[in-house]
Amino acid sequence: MTDPITIFRGTTGLNTVDDPARINFSENGLSDVTEIVNMTIDRSGRPMTRTGLTLLQSGNFHSLFCDHKDCFIVKDTSLYKVNNDYTLTGIRSGLTSGAKLDYVQFGEYTYYVNGFERGRIKDAVSSVWNQGIYTGVDTTKAFTGPISGEHIEVFNGRIFISSSNVIYWSELFNFDVFNHSENFVQFNSKILFIQAVDNGLYISTKRNVYFLRMMDTGKFMPILITPYPGIEWTNCKSNISPRELNLETFGYIVAWNSPEGAIIGMNNGFIMNLNKDKIIYPENVSTGFGSFMGYHYIHGME
Repeated sequence: MTDPITIFRGTTGLNTVDDPARINFSENGLSDVTEIVNMTIDRSGRPMTRTGLTLLQSGNFHSLFCDHKDCFIVKDTSLYKVNNDYTLTGIRSGLTSGAKLDYVQFGEYTYYVNGFERGRIKDAVSSVWNQGIYTGVDTTKAFTGPISGEHIEVFNGRIFISSSNVIYWSELFNFDVFNHSENFVQFNSKILFIQAVDNGLYISTKRNVYFLRMMDTGKFMPILITPYPGIEWTNCKSNISPRELNLETFGYIVAWNSPEGAIIGMNNGFIMNLNKDKIIYPENVSTGFGSFMGYHYIHGME
């Protein structure tokens, strides 16, 4: 009796680059697949069917957000808190139709902007977010309040807000006070996302991705990372340490999607393309979504 031959033991993931007839099996029986639908792949390469979908609410929803605390979503022109039983608690109405919210949580508050409105949420109550009181050393500088920008992030004790192609940041630990004449960086085109890591901020414009690093002088220096942009709304952060992925660096990783593939960014400004050699992404996409589920970066685009 002849020895059995392993034909398929698992998969190393989707491959839309190579000719299906040219995809080879590895010695341990793992191979790429040319098509996979409603499946997930664990770390050992085992494919499994997804658990399926359950309708929780119907309606025109967008701008879902959750970051280890409260969860929020927009339906039509109203902002809601998503409760643990998936019911909704109304927080604010009258938002601009179709304008996606970007959020960031810090301390007791969740701050949000959508290009037209801004606010902050505490205990499921939205309040105005206007100029506060400057509490630093004596100065003749002129201060203003936050703007209703498109994207928002917190880094190193300051809140960052983008408006078109400019990023402004607040005074240290005072998110209500801005010096717009000094504390800003201007880029070459509209900003698509801001994503913080330990040592700086990843910034995507419509043309490029930059790493905004804080210098010893307290100023920020933009460093070109990729000659192509990320895709708006696909950026997210994780609780995954690079060491868990056999990467010799510290901190936690972030991710975003791009026309060249899915990208992970580390805390020192180094990036890694996860699937450029295996996945062909559609051209001319302008928006999408991204989220971590365990070790999986779940993303899509349109």
